[in-house]
Amino acid sequence: MEALGYIAFMVAVVSVLYLVFYIVKTVDEDTKRITGEKS
Repeated sequence: MEALGYIAFMVAVVSVLYLVFYIVKTVDEDTKRITGEKS
C-alpha cells in the first residue's frame, strides 16, 4: 500500500504544478492584453 500512497502523492504534485502553470499562462496572457502587447 506504500506504492499507492506514493502514486497519489505524485499525482497531487503534478496536478498542482499543472494548475500553477495554467494560472501563470492565463495571467501572462491577461497582462499582455492589458498592456496592448502582441504575443
